[in-house]
Amino acid sequence: MKKYRLLFIGFGTIGRALARQILEKESAIRERYGAAFQTTAVFTRRHGVALDPGGLNMIEVLRLAESGSRIGNLTPEQLPLEEIFRTSKADILLENTPTDRQSGEPAVTHVRAALRNGLHAVTANKGPAAFAYRELRDLACSQDRRFLFEAAVMDGTPVFSLFREALPALRVNGFRAILNSTTN
Repeated sequence: MKKYRLLFIGFGTIGRALARQILEKESAIRERYGAAFQTTAVFTRRHGVALDPGGLNMIEVLRLAESGSRIGNLTPEQLPLEEIFRTSKADILLENTPTDRQSGEPAVTHVRAALRNGLHAVTANKGPAAFAYRELRDLACSQDRRFLFEAAVMDGTPVFSLFREALPALRVNGFRAILNSTTN
């Protein structure tokens, strides 16, 4: 069985919902895909930093975050991102921070740093795709990693994986729609 170690950056509503989904679907993911997820770090400005390369107790981390408590004794200032990438031994970054609409930050920087440090990067932010798609796509390719942002479009509708996986020979010239509730 393949085990994937996860690093959450941002642990607000979306990050916590994703963590709960991973916990709830744990046995189904194991049975269907032969994979298991283990969270080794949660990095958040509001609740602090929780880090354990051996795996965090995510039920407790969720309980603390949802009660407004600190999830760890460290702060982001005490443990910079580069150090967290190295220390957490994570394979996948799950980036869920708020995004500045003028720059796409801090998500662009988080995704870029994760890819440079050998992690796959998954984000629910529109910022990285809108402000740095080509750069991040090329960086992911050069590092033999994935840059995925499907959750940022159409409220998570799998539009990109549909074309990438099911219709690889199709060339999309464009489409028109209301793509997510943010733009509606």
